[in-house]
Amino acid sequence: MLYEIKDKCPECGGHCSDSDCSECNNTGRVTYFDHYDSEADALADYPHSLIRLVLNPMKPTRKQVEALYSIYHRDWHNYQDKPATYLQFRREATRPIIFMDGCIMVQFCGMTLGIERDGYAHS
Repeated sequence: MLYEIKDKCPECGGHCSDSDCSECNNTGRVTYFDHYDSEADALADYPHSLIRLVLNPMKPTRKQVEALYSIYHRDWHNYQDKPATYLQFRREATRPIIFMDGCIMVQFCGMTLGIERDGYAHS
């Protein structure tokens, strides 16, 4: 599984308020992404860091796929830009976005719809 690890900056040690640290941009922390079997394994490598599981950014949930299917089969009101196939429509949707908690975005009748991980779609 993919984990986000926020650790002290190795260049300034987390104390860069007076200096110009290029490693962490004067925040004192750097972010890494690494694969581990469990959170305990990540904590073993980074014992004093903030660690959180990252959702797989490449795979939508089953409920999101079902919502995409439902949206594709809605009435498009003769909208000219309707994709020729459902597969094309699904490929045009963005991948789940990490900073938006896995929401995917898709164009529908001139609007941008967001589909949450639980399948709830909104504009």
